Amino acid sequence: MKLKKIIGLALAALMVVGLAACRSDDEVIRMGTNAEFPPFEFVVDGGDIIGIDVAIARAIAEELGKRLEIVDMEFASLLIALNNNEVDFVAAGMTASGPRGEERRESVDFSIPYYRAMQAIIVSADNTEITSAADLQGRNVAAIAGYTGYDVARGDLGLQNVSAFSSPAFAVTALQQGSVEAIVIDYTTAIALSNLNDGLRVVTDEPVFGNEYYAIAVRQGDTELLDTINLVLERLIESGELDRIIAYYTERMQD
Repeated sequence: MKLKKIIGLALAALMVVGLAACRSDDEVIRMGTNAEFPPFEFVVDGGDIIGIDVAIARAIAEELGKRLEIVDMEFASLLIALNNNEVDFVAAGMTASGPRGEERRESVDFSIPYYRAMQAIIVSADNTEITSAADLQGRNVAAIAGYTGYDVARGDLGLQNVSAFSSPAFAVTALQQGSVEAIVIDYTTAIALSNLNDGLRVVTDEPVFGNEYYAIAVRQGDTELLDTINLVLERLIESGELDRIIAYYTERMQD
């Protein structure tokens, strides 16, 4: 290799290092999410990720004076990524209450709750046999790995034939193809998915599924970021802005 070429490559490498050094992580706040959970986070034409959680995250970034970077990954990997410093916080319609919430609190800290949710069932529109959670017994049911719905289906309902899917989209495809008869998933997302896919309907059973609460996760001991997130959430809740955000993205799913 000629000396000129060697020097050129060396200078190029130094420029890359220099540019990397100029990029300060202090200018960016990274949100970990799973962008397959409408209306909380979903991808629109053009590849942008939007939704309730993204709107909250942008308010957090604005409060910090930073640019928001959204890191999309499988739901089950989110808390691992958080504790590996790959993201700064997780906003993904994540349950912070009940047994699943207590398990998560062993490795992360949660913000104040910002959304009250419950589970529901998605079935084909022509399915008249499943009208409650009790009707799921003995049937092939889908749930999403890492979601509360999977724990509810296997634990609370004691279902034996539960298939774990990596995303709601795959579960919906399985339902449409007939390989499963129902999906157990968060109610708001169930409504969104039924609006986005013809031939589906949502079954509720509030006495069985009860309530759960979503919150934002940070690394344990990251009190500075947690305090800021709580401050932003309190403002959004007290001003009514959070209700407007939720209404906007929920209604968008009906278009």
